Amino acid sequence: MTAARWRLPSLALVVLACSAAMTSGTAHAAERHIARVTIVGSDLEVLFSAGTSGARLNPASVKVELAGQPVHATARDISAAASKAELRTVVLLLDTSGSMKGAGIDAAKRAATAFLNSVPADVRVGLVAFSSAPGPVLLPTLNRAQIRAAVARLVAQGETALYDGLAVALRQVGSVGQRRVVLLSDGADTTSITSLSAVASTLSRSGTVLDAVGFQTSEKDTPALALLTKAGAGRLVGTGNAADLAAAFRTAATAFTSQLLVTVPVPTPLAGRDVTLKVTAGTAKQMFSDEVRSKLPGGSAAASPVVTGAVPQRSLLLLFVGLVGLFIGILLFAWLGTDLTSAKRRDKSRMTKVVSQYTHYPRVEVPPTTTALGTNQIARERPSSGPETLCTAGAWTSGSR
Repeated sequence: MTAARWRLPSLALVVLACSAAMTSGTAHAAERHIARVTIVGSDLEVLFSAGTSGARLNPASVKVELAGQPVHATARDISAAASKAELRTVVLLLDTSGSMKGAGIDAAKRAATAFLNSVPADVRVGLVAFSSAPGPVLLPTLNRAQIRAAVARLVAQGETALYDGLAVALRQVGSVGQRRVVLLSDGADTTSITSLSAVASTLSRSGTVLDAVGFQTSEKDTPALALLTKAGAGRLVGTGNAADLAAAFRTAATAFTSQLLVTVPVPTPLAGRDVTLKVTAGTAKQMFSDEVRSKLPGGSAAASPVVTGAVPQRSLLLLFVGLVGLFIGILLFAWLGTDLTSAKRRDKSRMTKVVSQYTHYPRVEVPPTTTALGTNQIARERPSSGPETLCTAGAWTSGSR
């Protein structure tokens, strides 16, 4: 990128600022710790993470509130050393546009390598690079050597299709288990087909966490990255120093090092309600807290099966009545049509008979004859009885010839 760059504070300064902001032992509020909420039967399962602090969470420290009421909950550690039942996936989304040539692309490769060295072994890692278009793409895998080889082959060139690249990364990370995307970019999107609003909406609905590192980004480029990390409930870290990129990626990898799977049996009075879920957990020195809105399982569907079942039964009854009514309507229409046709035929026959009384005359054949007037049609043979009738010029006369 040729525009003047506004250097954001280095990662070290950001960490110091965050530490200074902690006044009560609670982690920085901008970072989300509830990674996922799932309904399992009549319980809630909550995936709770220490975030990028790297702290080892104590399962016994977990406290849960539903709608402001403390409730019973159990927790277990699902870090790599404790359990492999939880599928965990991350996709590295790296900017390889022309503005990253030289020191930038070299720093990006070192940062990706540092991430691979720090992330737990059970986490599947994928790769999406983007310049004028997304590519190359490597599907998430546990094969670290394969990922390292793909990173080593990256070349900086072309424009910046950031939003298209993120759309591809969201497809690659999947929809199962804990999912994260770690983005490195040095500037704003210049050529994507996908819009910022569209990809932010997709990110928000997916439940995937997005952490972004802005490398030497200008002030005008930062809002887009901030919007995306907000939609992805992650963090945005800015650095103008290539040496800080590796530290930023190592910090992002710590999000997987300590996680708890919290099981919350839902009390019957709260079943089916939409409430605020608050989870707090931590260590002896530091506590982490986060809250989200959540729809609780159960409720009227479980407590009143007759009521919920009445809706489809009533619908079926209405459908049946409607079909019967339609069938009866068709029969009435057909009967009325037939009756009207028969009535029309009867009326026509009756009218024909009435008209025929006034228009029917017997046809009399009068053979031509030769008279003194010749064979003119006006001349007619005198009948054997009665006077002869002549029709001349439209007048009738009678008498003897």
